[in-house]
Amino acid sequence: MSEFIIIKTTYPSLTTAKKLVKFLLQEKLIACAQFQKIQSCYLWEEKITNDSEILLNLKTEKKLYSKIETIILQNHPYKIPQIICLKIANGSKDYFDWIDKNLVKTNKKLA
Repeated sequence: MSEFIIIKTTYPSLTTAKKLVKFLLQEKLIACAQFQKIQSCYLWEEKITNDSEILLNLKTEKKLYSKIETIILQNHPYKIPQIICLKIANGSKDYFDWIDKNLVKTNKKLA
């Protein structure tokens, strides 16, 4: 059985987040993405910063993580974007089957 994960990343706007998601869906690197408006507070260059951001939850397989991470890093507007991978420990078999059905198959060469 496949090992499923959620990749969490943030973007400065819904527009930029949707561009990434559209590409990842077209390439079948993710099966689903969720967008959440959040308020982030963090230290950046020795200053406390408050920003509105979009948090993305990207649902995929562990074997596709490296490819997705590379795409995010190459196209992200932030110097150091958040990219966190969480293993999904349990879930509905039907949902996992749906994710699997909507992802690129291993015999297809990744671009």
